[in-house]
Amino acid sequence: MYNPPSRSALSKVTKEKLGSSSALLDVGVQDRITRLLPIFLFCAGLILSILLWIALDSNEARQRTATTNAETAALERTLKGALDERARALARTAQRWRLAGGRTRAEFDLEAEVNRQSYPSFRSLGWVGPDLVVRWVYPERGNARAIGLNNGRDPVRGRAL
Repeated sequence: MYNPPSRSALSKVTKEKLGSSSALLDVGVQDRITRLLPIFLFCAGLILSILLWIALDSNEARQRTATTNAETAALERTLKGALDERARALARTAQRWRLAGGRTRAEFDLEAEVNRQSYPSFRSLGWVGPDLVVRWVYPERGNARAIGLNNGRDPVRGRAL
């Protein structure tokens, strides 16, 4: 005679079958994970490397900008100081001329040569009269064409003088 299995027996068999297929499923998933893990780690490492490279590049760019700004500011201070020093030297020369009531050509040449020796960046020096016309130039050789130049005709030079 046939005895149908009881509900609890069917439930137990079903659980056993599901459990074993679940175990097979777990083994399949684990196998896939094991095969895909190196690819996943490679991609994660690649993304991390790219992000680090971007961060380092950005940091280097900021450092280059800061260094360039600092060097530019230092150069600006140096140039401004050098130009101010030369302007003060010329102002002292002009003050001596005013106090002495003028200079002779020989005195002008001597003062110009002293300034050129003190400041090699001075290639030539000129004396411009109150009418803005160039009277003397030192050294005259190579600069003689400047003598008689009317700076008043050039609005930029006229304002500068």
